[in-house]
Amino acid sequence: MNRLPYATVARCVSSLSRTGLYQGVDLRVLEAFDLDALAHFSGMQPGALCAGACVASQSSPALALTSANLRWCPACMAEGLHAALFQFSPITRCPTHNAPLIQACPHCGKTIPYRLDPAAVATPLACPTCMSPLVADLTILAHAHHIVGP
Repeated sequence: MNRLPYATVARCVSSLSRTGLYQGVDLRVLEAFDLDALAHFSGMQPGALCAGACVASQSSPALALTSANLRWCPACMAEGLHAALFQFSPITRCPTHNAPLIQACPHCGKTIPYRLDPAAVATPLACPTCMSPLVADLTILAHAHHIVGP
């Protein structure tokens, strides 16, 4: 799902009005998304999508254990990957790379809301405050999906 374009993911938001989408969708919570549409566009089964979310609903007690701001492993992000596991506050290091999770923009120091909103279109994989990229080579996403030729 990390590699789906914003516009595609936005079409999969089912429970929000246009106003709600403009204000942003909490990416930690699964209930705002149409799982069948996400499954269609991502090629993943709905069960796998459920397993990849932090919580199913806003009323989940586990939501209190998660960060509302993006937390990421720099090595994973370099491959265009972000795991929902990184959003859980007790997790401080990437289990694959043992790297400390980054919790704010390395350039301006501002936190980045973990939300799907229109600003993501203008600055994909970049800090919405200073526009600094979070990934050195954005073409990695295209290469991973064979969008770019050999």
